[in-house]
Amino acid sequence: MNDRNRQLRARQAALAAAIDRPGYRRNAGPARRLVQIINGGAMPVAVDHFYLSHPVELDGTESEGTAGTASVDTTQTIPVVVLGHVPSVGDMLPAFAVGGRWVAERGGNGGQAFMCSPCAIPTQNLTISWINPPNGNGSDTMMYSSVGPTWSTGCSGGVGIGNPFLFKLYCTAGSVELRVYFFVTGACPTGSSEYCSNLQSPGSQLILTNYVCDGGFTLTFDLTELSCPAVARSGITGLVITL
Repeated sequence: MNDRNRQLRARQAALAAAIDRPGYRRNAGPARRLVQIINGGAMPVAVDHFYLSHPVELDGTESEGTAGTASVDTTQTIPVVVLGHVPSVGDMLPAFAVGGRWVAERGGNGGQAFMCSPCAIPTQNLTISWINPPNGNGSDTMMYSSVGPTWSTGCSGGVGIGNPFLFKLYCTAGSVELRVYFFVTGACPTGSSEYCSNLQSPGSQLILTNYVCDGGFTLTFDLTELSCPAVARSGITGLVITL
């Protein structure tokens, strides 16, 4: 019995020594986490620089075709060195622990996108152009904001139209929605406003007639005196959103 106990103790000691030896444990690779880029007030405009970010966790139903839900922890701020291409506010990037620093790489000019239907919307500034045969065509920049997120113009969206409109793009309940705000009383942007959108019914409706999701990004909307009279009376017959 004593010999048996000595053998067991020897085996346990050998196993403990093997566990403690370097290289016994499998290398799990560097620590990594998903982060979302923010602007802390001194955001750089070049790669190989530190950007501020918030950590992100993804949730949602794990079923093919369903969208993931991002949960951003705004109570934590993480400096991240970004390689590759300059990121935009709202970009979600995988970051890796390298040499005691968090390092992420942003892809090419396509950048990141917010999943929506029928097209994922690029998380960067977009351009909206309007077709206005009697008064002249024009365009404006839709500024991207990660809050929402939203893409919107200022009152300058009315230049070349004759009336000041505000153009705003959303992902509403999983669907792309363009809203054109028009002011029924007062002045833009503080007056009383109403809007037409592609998710509204005729009378306040834009019509999504075409879209390009692969190899670019284009949303095309039409409107008529019947679908959206308040905007159509300005002369606008169509709106196109592009990168």
